[in-house]
Amino acid sequence: MNTIELHTFGISNLKVNEQSVPVPQQGEVLVKIEAVSLNYVDLLVVKGLLKPNLELPYHTAPELLKALAPTSQHFN
Repeated sequence: MNTIELHTFGISNLKVNEQSVPVPQQGEVLVKIEAVSLNYVDLLVVKGLLKPNLELPYHTAPELLKALAPTSQHFN
């Protein structure tokens, strides 16, 4: 799975990182994200213009285009 992370403000500091896929625990679901986008608010955050005291690293909060939600075997 890929994540977009920001460790220092600035567009050139956005990094795509590969991480292992988490396993859903009891009461959780795993959502497979097919596509994401960064919106204007994300741009302001990345540039440090909005929430300049934001704790880093920051993981973007993208809009979801399509998602599949398989449930954990423990989810009721």
